[in-house]
Amino acid sequence: MENPETFDGKPTTPFNNWWKTVTKYLSFYPETSDQQKIVWVGTLLTGTAKAWDLHRYDTMGENDTWTNYTVAIRTEYFDSREAASAQLKLSQLKYSGDIQAYMTEFRALNNLARATGESLQEKIDLAMPEAVIDMRFYQDMCVSVYSIFSVERTSRRGTSHYIGLRGYSTGGRYADAIGLGG
Repeated sequence: MENPETFDGKPTTPFNNWWKTVTKYLSFYPETSDQQKIVWVGTLLTGTAKAWDLHRYDTMGENDTWTNYTVAIRTEYFDSREAASAQLKLSQLKYSGDIQAYMTEFRALNNLARATGESLQEKIDLAMPEAVIDMRFYQDMCVSVYSIFSVERTSRRGTSHYIGLRGYSTGGRYADAIGLGG
């Protein structure tokens, strides 16, 4: 298993997903002590983030705990604008013929943006190069979970790719949004 990427502490470097990757990685090693976790995370830091980590070590030394370190690094680098930035990128994302690439980027951005319902429908509408061919959403439905899927259909005219989104409400009903691909 490879280490997560490094984090440099720059405002342009997304922190939230990096931190999720770090904590997921550490969950694979449950016997790791607080000090080992803190030192290991320090090896992933560069630039101003490394300077922050070294200052914290000089201040806290061996008395630091993983809980306190986690709170401190998240307080220092958590970017509340990440969701807004992801919303903007999601609205600018265009489908250009590669369903897999589009879906991967869409999921990654929406993981941060957390668009649902009409907002999510709007993002799909903007991304499709042609009109969305089938859009059915229940008006009284609050979409709380979604999944993106792709379908490939072959006919005498050739192969058509469709990309879609299925949203599930808390009541178990669902709505589909299917767009014509390339």
